[in-house]
Amino acid sequence: MKRMGFSLIELLAVMLVMILLFSILTPAVRKTIITAKKTRAEGDRKTLEAAVRAYRHEYGKWPDPANGTSGTNIYGPAKTPPTRQSAENRGVIEMMKNDNSANITFLNLSDFDQDASGNIVTATNKDGKYVFYFDLDNDDAWVK
Repeated sequence: MKRMGFSLIELLAVMLVMILLFSILTPAVRKTIITAKKTRAEGDRKTLEAAVRAYRHEYGKWPDPANGTSGTNIYGPAKTPPTRQSAENRGVIEMMKNDNSANITFLNLSDFDQDASGNIVTATNKDGKYVFYFDLDNDDAWVK
């Protein structure tokens, strides 16, 4: 007599092999995704720093969201004056867009993840915002 189909043992063996493969591949894929997010976050941070420095180079001042000019004292938590911190990076980005008489595109915002209020957020943590730091003594800026 000819057999039609597979036996229960054959089906269970195939399912076991598939489960084993899935359990081996899942952590590797998850680790790759986490590494990719960290790499993107680092790239975004460097792009934001480059954009702020380009603005400084073009206009001779750091973008300041507080009043539209450089020189406001907004101090960072880990630094002492005269380092300034802007926790709402949306303000820095808006200043770079609006106070831009040369119409230079410093950033393409569609390349970044943003929260509901328009702040650029990190790729690894959607609740974590990038923070701009300005060191007026050493004429430097960085993003964390």
